[in-house]
Amino acid sequence: MGRWGRFARFAGLSAALSVGLGLLGWPLTTRWAGAPGIPGMMLGCAISFVAAVAAGLMVAVMSGETPMDRMKRALLAMLVRLGVVVVLGTLAVVDGQVATTPLLIWMAVAYSALLPLEVRFALV
Repeated sequence: MGRWGRFARFAGLSAALSVGLGLLGWPLTTRWAGAPGIPGMMLGCAISFVAAVAAGLMVAVMSGETPMDRMKRALLAMLVRLGVVVVLGTLAVVDGQVATTPLLIWMAVAYSALLPLEVRFALV
């Protein structure tokens, strides 16, 4: 499978995991933060998904012929991912249209859940 096929599989698995987290988190967030917390949960999962796909695109575009190239690519992708999460998360918090606590908690949960997929994609 080529790098774009691997990227498509990575993006599909990331999307499935993000949706699964949302489905799992729906009753937990409703019980904990009420109905107003649901948009924050969904946005937190979506931000982490967008960041993972941005990092995955970087991995797909960059060369990884040697083990050192693959390691550099993985580290750079993690920095891109962190940057996307910080920027989009900050914009969402400053905007103030969603509950901040569920947003930040689910952004962190989804970030942590998607990270192993990204590392595996970057290093293989």
